[in-house]
Amino acid sequence: MEPPTPNAGLVKLPDPHNNIRMITILRTLTHKSIIGFGRSDIRILAVQELIHLSRQYELVRMYYGLGKISFTEEVLNDIGIKPEWRIKKPGKDHEALSKYRLLIIDTLRAKDEAGGLGRMGLKLANKQKQQNRLNVRGRNNIRECKNMMQRRNHGHLK
Repeated sequence: MEPPTPNAGLVKLPDPHNNIRMITILRTLTHKSIIGFGRSDIRILAVQELIHLSRQYELVRMYYGLGKISFTEEVLNDIGIKPEWRIKKPGKDHEALSKYRLLIIDTLRAKDEAGGLGRMGLKLANKQKQQNRLNVRGRNNIRECKNMMQRRNHGHLK
């Protein structure tokens, strides 16, 4: 059996402007998979990091709301989706999300009370806060003068 290629599940489409566009056919995410799409605060995180940050509901919304995104069995169990609540992929089902939403939230709360975040979750939360701080700093100061960049390089934040 061949090892999977980095672009497995992606199809190259011709573009009239000679750019290559990639379209996802079906992407199955594991614990170590980086999300890579969506809002900027979760785009850089792996699935496991979202679980440790107690943001499993983001993954639940992805599972039911995005037709071409699926998860492995282990991840589905970790985010509280039982086998009888699963849907056929590729496909999305917003009615199933509204139907099972409260049950999934109750399952996640029970798991969180039993396990808790621990030290690893707090480290990931701090990492995400630092990343958000850097993003905000970069967005506000798009064009900086030479003086300001020099001060930042020398360790002065303002």
